[in-house]
Amino acid sequence: MHFVSPRQLLASNTMTDRNLADLEAKGHDGGQRGWTELSAGQAVVFVFVKVGCPCNVEFEPFFRRVEQLYRGSVRFAAVIDGTVEEAFEYADEMKVPYPVLADPECTLIRRFGVENGGYVVLLTRDGTVNGFWPGCSADGLRDLGRRIARLVMIEERPLDISGMPGPLITGCPFAL
Repeated sequence: MHFVSPRQLLASNTMTDRNLADLEAKGHDGGQRGWTELSAGQAVVFVFVKVGCPCNVEFEPFFRRVEQLYRGSVRFAAVIDGTVEEAFEYADEMKVPYPVLADPECTLIRRFGVENGGYVVLLTRDGTVNGFWPGCSADGLRDLGRRIARLVMIEERPLDISGMPGPLITGCPFAL
């Protein structure tokens, strides 16, 4: 794991309010996914995964906890810097309950301004960036839950963050 740098924090602030809904990628099942299918009219949380990064193994259970808490109110999708086969292997191995999008050319990763695995982005139902975290932490996941609840106008749900480090950490860097 790597600590998030001050530069990464500043760069993450520049992404807020950008509309990124015009996107398309192949899912781990080989099917083409666009914004309309991914969002189904709901907000979407994107988590970014680096092929071979051991941090993914540590982060995924926390992403899954948030997804389970807000399932039906917000959609989740992962973006991995690998092929459809690598996306499938990751989804299968980690038991990911949401689409894992293959991004072998890092097109989406660059578009989102993501530098490392472990980044998390919350988009409104129209595809506008509402929250952008350059890594994971207990506070960051709590903030994600708060933002989801506010965005979809429901009560915030208690999140089990036991085992999540306190400082903001990120995964391995993408080869951009």
